[in-house]
Amino acid sequence: MPGAKADAIGGFVRLLGGYHLQAVISWLRGGAEKPSGGRRRKSRWPLVVGLVAFGGLAAATIYATLPRQDSDPGNGPPAAGSQAQAALLARGDELLIPAAERPSAPDIELRTASYADGSVFELSEERGNVVALYFMAAWCTTCIPEARALADLHEAYADRGLRILVLDVEQRETEQDLAGFRQRAGSGNYLWAMDRDFHVAQPYNVRALDTTIFIDREGNVAYGDAAPTTYRDLASVTEALLQ
Repeated sequence: MPGAKADAIGGFVRLLGGYHLQAVISWLRGGAEKPSGGRRRKSRWPLVVGLVAFGGLAAATIYATLPRQDSDPGNGPPAAGSQAQAALLARGDELLIPAAERPSAPDIELRTASYADGSVFELSEERGNVVALYFMAAWCTTCIPEARALADLHEAYADRGLRILVLDVEQRETEQDLAGFRQRAGSGNYLWAMDRDFHVAQPYNVRALDTTIFIDREGNVAYGDAAPTTYRDLASVTEALLQ
């Protein structure tokens, strides 16, 4: 089924950053077509998966070991009225869903990881705060840089009302796996949880790792992506939502 294969590779490429997604899908579909008057061409599907998997794994492994280059909160968020804050606000306005178009965020109620505090997180109790959700798996090397950036983001903005919840959606993993990822990602001092049975991922329509969702102070979805996000963009969204 060419359509199903194209959708599958579309999600996989989006997971690795989303570059040239339409071109890859079109190329894949072209490889599955039957030429007129001839035999059906051999599908390019195995070749595409092999190349993307090998290249993505190699790039992710190298990237995860590099020092953070864009995660530089300094002594905290920029001063009010500064040029740095103005730049973040301008970028944040570009990224955010317009306020009038933001859908209500599905409620969340789950227990956080026991090695953290083991308390129950309820989204309905977070009105007035900005909440960031990040969906990952402990084996996901491309998830490490953003988890590190989130640790810096939390340090810079927690006092102003930012809450971060990181969710492991890999059903075969354990809290020990999540704890190992947390250590590799800089031991961010925010909330961590196992998303059993996709309790959170499903209502939020999450289809890829490295998905980030921001919920505004009124409980509406204000931002979402399905690719690694830089500290600058995370800070821009946060700064704009905390105004």
